[in-house]
Amino acid sequence: MRKNENFDLSVPTRASRAYIGISLAKFVIRFLRQIWPLLLLYFINPGQVTGIFLVLSVAVISGISTLYAILAYYHFDFFIADDALNIRSGVIKRKEQSIPFSRIQNIHVEEQAIHRLFGVVRLKVETAGSKEEEGIIEALSPGLAKQIKQQIEEKHNTRLETNEEGGSPELQGNV
Repeated sequence: MRKNENFDLSVPTRASRAYIGISLAKFVIRFLRQIWPLLLLYFINPGQVTGIFLVLSVAVISGISTLYAILAYYHFDFFIADDALNIRSGVIKRKEQSIPFSRIQNIHVEEQAIHRLFGVVRLKVETAGSKEEEGIIEALSPGLAKQIKQQIEEKHNTRLETNEEGGSPELQGNV
């Protein structure tokens, strides 16, 4: 991808394919946290848990998690409408978020170690009245994340200027 490449954010866009790798890496970490008692049992008393059972279990779980990560990638997209950032996700249960620009307080671009490994960043959107991030886009190229952030900030600032100059049409009718 070229540095000066612009994306049309008004149409549904997917995150980077690194999303699949990041999802798998996070799964492996969660999996190891949960399976450590079984691994400990295997190394302490190998007769209780056979090696083939352990290998087959890991293979089946790895296959299922890989399939799920790929499906999650293809069922995740986002776009910017006139007044909101829209994020759609979910393999089994579809989730559609529409985050109005008027509610957006902060937009963070983060690059953790796993993101650096894949050459991508995470975009986090915080809104008024919410303790947690309202929206997270996990694997974006740095250029795309910067463009999303700039476009949301521009639309948010334009909306604020419009409200200061004469108010929005909705507010004028109530005055």
